[in-house]
Amino acid sequence: MITVKRYNENMLQENTYILTDSETNQGMVIDPGCYTPAMKKELRNLTELKYIILTHAHGDHMGALNAIRKDYPDAVLIAGVKEKKLLLDAENNGSMEFSPESVSTEADRYVSEGDSVTLGSIKFTFMETPGHTQGGICICGDGKIFTGDTLFFRSIGRTDLYSGNMEQMRKSLQKLMRLPDEIQVLPGHGPGTSIGAEKKGNPFV
Repeated sequence: MITVKRYNENMLQENTYILTDSETNQGMVIDPGCYTPAMKKELRNLTELKYIILTHAHGDHMGALNAIRKDYPDAVLIAGVKEKKLLLDAENNGSMEFSPESVSTEADRYVSEGDSVTLGSIKFTFMETPGHTQGGICICGDGKIFTGDTLFFRSIGRTDLYSGNMEQMRKSLQKLMRLPDEIQVLPGHGPGTSIGAEKKGNPFV
């Protein structure tokens, strides 16, 4: 069983997620935009922090990346293969606005469409979903999808920032809407929703 805890104590109320496998007590962090005392306690209780995953390389989603990697140097940092340029570009990724120090780093692993990781016995698969950024990804598994700034409750991510593209966003949204209705959507900002709810109520899809 996978438990998910959400933290959003940062400037833009970005959602940072900690996932924990109840059998192995292994965990992973998705989009480390903050690093609160509650998060530190949660991570200390893990037997292992296996992964730190970025849905995309914007500062509000990785403002606490350096601090978490310092405390957990063995955690594998994962990003989309087409996000490498932005991850290394502190000027355009906006990290200086959200972190005491800028973020300019290589990922330990770059992933493409269909690649996967496991947490305990649960498999999480990566989907390439460009639009908000060129190398944006979503993470799908255990009946959930973590959509970063691609899909929100009744809205979508903006496409007017560096490496954004509206036509790519349309194609990514079409891809997500082919998923089963019951899949829970855990976005990068705002409340959770479901694929079925967004098919019916999201004016952008």
